[in-house]
Amino acid sequence: MTKMFTLTNAMYATLVISIWSYMEDFLKTVARACGAASRNEKISVNFRELKKKIEEKCNIQIDQCNEYNKVNAIRILNNSFKHNRGFYKPPKPPEQEPDRIDESLLSDWSITANDEIEYSKLPINKLVDACRLFVLSLITKLRTNNCPYKL
Repeated sequence: MTKMFTLTNAMYATLVISIWSYMEDFLKTVARACGAASRNEKISVNFRELKKKIEEKCNIQIDQCNEYNKVNAIRILNNSFKHNRGFYKPPKPPEQEPDRIDESLLSDWSITANDEIEYSKLPINKLVDACRLFVLSLITKLRTNNCPYKL
């Protein structure tokens, strides 16, 4: 791998990390607003715990929100860069779905298990749009269930 590719790939990876950071902050805000955590309480960055808290307090299924699969993939791509040197290493057994990228996305984004991710080839604009649609869907579900979360 050339230095230029490595630099470019890392730059695109930081975009994915930034996107996930905003999504994580949004989910923490939702958790606080719905009473899953107090304003001063430090909220776990463990996605499963955060998701569970929101689902229990707000009586919604986050994984039923629009574009959830892409948002979850962004989280996994973020973790892959930070913890696996940019390699996608799905867990075994395959039942651990929250930590696996949906098969159709792997194909669309040319990601292969146990191989280095080419972040520079990811459709960043589509990832951002997927986050927007996910947020709107989650807010709609929160309002439908009379969760006190207000924007």
